Amino acid sequence: MSQNAASSRRRSQGRLANDPGDTAPAQRQAAVSPLAATAALADGVFSTLRVARALAESGRRIDVDGLDRLMGLLCAKSLDLPPEDGRRMRLTLLEMLDDVDALSHALRAAPPQVGPPD
Repeated sequence: MSQNAASSRRRSQGRLANDPGDTAPAQRQAAVSPLAATAALADGVFSTLRVARALAESGRRIDVDGLDRLMGLLCAKSLDLPPEDGRRMRLTLLEMLDDVDALSHALRAAPPQVGPPD
């Protein structure tokens, strides 16, 4: 996980929805930087990859349809960032590549199953 995403998560965990210091939803959304939004998307992709890998390694049948579109969106958002922020996201994307490779390996190693996904 990127340092920015981790620190953003730690900051947001300490706030309550009814916190008087909390801004309106539209204001919060506007205040989120493109880097923070991209890092949040990356966190979601990391979670998806890790759950998929755990399921595959436990012998469960999984459907990864749509994962390629999600990864494509993340890459596109990363490319849209200013150069300095894009370089920070590059490290996250390289780390994610390891997770994609691990999922790919788990899927190849899983025994073939017959029938619809669980």
